[in-house]
Amino acid sequence: MNKQNGIDSQLAYVKSSANNRYDIFLYDFNSNTSTNLTISNQSVIGNFDPRWSPNGQHIAWSATPNEGWPRQLWIMDTDGQNAYLTNAEGDIEISRWSPDGSKIAYINPYKINIYDIKTDTTTPLKSANMAVNDFSANDFLWSPDSQSIAFQTVVDDFYCLAIADIENETVQLVRKDMFDEVVWPQQDTIYFSGSPMQVNGKIFDSISRLSLDGQVTNLMPLDALQHSILTISPDGQQIAYFTFIGIPINELVNHPDGKGSLHVVDSDGQNHQEILHEAIPGRIRWSHNQTKLAWGTNMTRRIYTVDLVSRETRLIGERCGDVAWRP
Repeated sequence: MNKQNGIDSQLAYVKSSANNRYDIFLYDFNSNTSTNLTISNQSVIGNFDPRWSPNGQHIAWSATPNEGWPRQLWIMDTDGQNAYLTNAEGDIEISRWSPDGSKIAYINPYKINIYDIKTDTTTPLKSANMAVNDFSANDFLWSPDSQSIAFQTVVDDFYCLAIADIENETVQLVRKDMFDEVVWPQQDTIYFSGSPMQVNGKIFDSISRLSLDGQVTNLMPLDALQHSILTISPDGQQIAYFTFIGIPINELVNHPDGKGSLHVVDSDGQNHQEILHEAIPGRIRWSHNQTKLAWGTNMTRRIYTVDLVSRETRLIGERCGDVAWRP
């Protein structure tokens, strides 16, 4: 595995070209070069959402064929070789490897499916104990033991965080709330950003810890800033997130370069560090050995990285998105 001084030197990301084709690139910090991994696959015009296998040997991604529909699930080696189309069924959105590397879950609009790599078959996520009205189209996540999947759903017109036990086909409703970003580092603890607090009638977007019995502990101060877009380090001990002044959705187009501050804090809310005072917020990814952070900005479509020791920042590319570090 190529590593910069043995540590965290490769990441995958999506970049668009002038002819509106989207490809997956591999950036290497040693050589400061990018390699197009999917350019040879001319049966598709769009390659999105690259996801490394837990062992770092393969990349799964969703691809739009030249016909335009449905999006397909592909898997390739990390150098772009031996790419193959899986038999995953449906229109593929947001795929996630199980932590044990045996399965890939994905969203087939509003429903979660599980693709078994060994058998090359797909099984829809099932519930025998309750009727789930709608699976979140935004995101979901695996439990650390690969036995459950957490997702946001709608029950009786309320948004709820639910956990599905895959083998037993049961669903547990954990809490009613709006969950913007959710991470699940330990089996009994979930962290999320959202709006769990109201003070004097005002709703505060913050970061909180959630136990599976539904108890919430707020980790951030309740102030005028949004504390959001969180992600947790691979060892589960640190949280990276942005703070920024909230902008209404209908005004985002007028503020494409809205700035925020990038922070790191221990998972108990202690030892806060400001990493960058001013940066364009985006979804953050920790490198495997926790030496760097990467994030892609939604409106400006740029990929940035920052070294957590030297604070060196890099612009990896423009017209980019969907960044992921190699394990």
